[in-house]
Amino acid sequence: MLKLLFWFLVIFAPITVFAKNKTHKLNSILKEVGRRYVVQDINEKVLDGEDNTHLLNSSKEASDLAVSDSNHNWELEPDEFVKEFKNKWVESLTQNIRYSSSILNLYWGDRAKNIMNVELDDMVANICDSEVKFNKVQFDRYIYKQRKYYEEVTESTPYSSEVFATGKSTIHMIFRIELTHRMGYKTTITWNIIARISTWVSVNGYDRNFKIANVTIGGGCTEFGVLNLNHTDLLDRENALQKLKKETNPEVKALFDLFTPSYMKYYEDFENKIPKVWMQGFEKSPRNLRITVCDQREVHQSPRYSETQFRSWYKRFGQMWHPKKGDKDYIKVQVLEANDAGITARVTMRLQPGANETALTYDFDFKMGIQFNVGCTNRWTVTWLDVLCQPHIDFMEENYLSMRGLFMKELISTYEEEDNWYTALNVLKKFEKDPITTSVCFLPTDVREAKNGVFTNDELILPAEEKHTFSVRFALGHPSTEDKPTEPIVGTRWEFQIQWDKNDQFYYIYHIVIGCVDRIKSDGTFMQIRRRINLGLQVIG
Repeated sequence: MLKLLFWFLVIFAPITVFAKNKTHKLNSILKEVGRRYVVQDINEKVLDGEDNTHLLNSSKEASDLAVSDSNHNWELEPDEFVKEFKNKWVESLTQNIRYSSSILNLYWGDRAKNIMNVELDDMVANICDSEVKFNKVQFDRYIYKQRKYYEEVTESTPYSSEVFATGKSTIHMIFRIELTHRMGYKTTITWNIIARISTWVSVNGYDRNFKIANVTIGGGCTEFGVLNLNHTDLLDRENALQKLKKETNPEVKALFDLFTPSYMKYYEDFENKIPKVWMQGFEKSPRNLRITVCDQREVHQSPRYSETQFRSWYKRFGQMWHPKKGDKDYIKVQVLEANDAGITARVTMRLQPGANETALTYDFDFKMGIQFNVGCTNRWTVTWLDVLCQPHIDFMEENYLSMRGLFMKELISTYEEEDNWYTALNVLKKFEKDPITTSVCFLPTDVREAKNGVFTNDELILPAEEKHTFSVRFALGHPSTEDKPTEPIVGTRWEFQIQWDKNDQFYYIYHIVIGCVDRIKSDGTFMQIRRRINLGLQVIG
């Protein structure tokens, strides 16, 4: 039925693009039919000691005028010229999308770059009904990351493009392609594209071409966003669930129940934490278990993990990411396929980073395959797991921005439960991979007991790097009776040096500098410790 529908669309589309042995890059299309408008260079000579602002303003005004004139003149171009230009632009974009759909295709990366070169800087992308609107950087990341899931596109791969009637300065087209997932099923991907004529400054003057202003990706969406099985050849969810119910071995349904909120809400241990019991279902033989975890800085394939490596990653993932407080329905399980070979499902978790209860939530997708009697075990086990990429999330940056707040929350809550400051420091073990080294000021002090708190005001500067340093100031003694102390304040500055671990995708603390007790300032955010701490024989003073 899907194939019949596809060919119906191909036959009746206003413009249908068929495969050709020879395709062209967008740059060659520009050279063939594009027109360049070169304006006289503006004299921007700067004279010493003179105010030349008027020259710069004149230059900008002239540039804006040239762009406006170029766009206006496009409307005056002959209809046949505009039609030919549009058709060749659509043909070029169609072939670039087509042959960039899989990393198994030769020069797929060049094809992807050709698409990116015809995107407006302020373009907006809507992907698979996700609530997040993607900008150019996020959408380009999506293009790179999604290509690893599909088999090579060949001459026989079904595709079509449809162009709608618009004004001269706009192109509205829909591109469809039926891809074969590397897990064996077929899925249709659609691109709904709106492009506008655009003029920009180049080394030769001014160039003019159509550029993508808005794109909506739809179709099966088995890797990201809202799943739509109507655009796949998979069994529908209802049939798959019926298969689960008919199984004589209850481990199948129990395995999925580990993810469902209806199961977890009866267990307090699950509140505000992601589930981990499901990992008991991993296939025990390493040769029969394949795990990959997305790394956004790896352009092509996601790195392979052993079960031990994944458990370490998942532990740190759960340390940084958690369900939003009060969210009981943060997990969704979607059955993609159920047949004699096993079950394929996508698990989506809606999670929040760090300690800030008002932080945005993001969806994380885990795709897994479950098979029966692998290795003659007579049980259902997880045989493969893929932690999918989330192109709208810079995982390293989110960890960096949330690390300080998460650590301080853990430290303060531990301080409030312990009698002595040095036993409270055991919380550091939650953030270490190797033993943490320290540099401590050992000057004596007579501070014995204090109402404590922590000041933070260091700006967290992006982009995230592999190594960072952040500092906090502990208020140890002050004359104020208010929640936030006023100066003069006796305190000490602590500096935490953190390093990104590529496999665990987590910032570990590797060194701490504990400063001498001195007067500190009261600027920045203050987090109060709600009980008085016995400092005992203070050694950090």
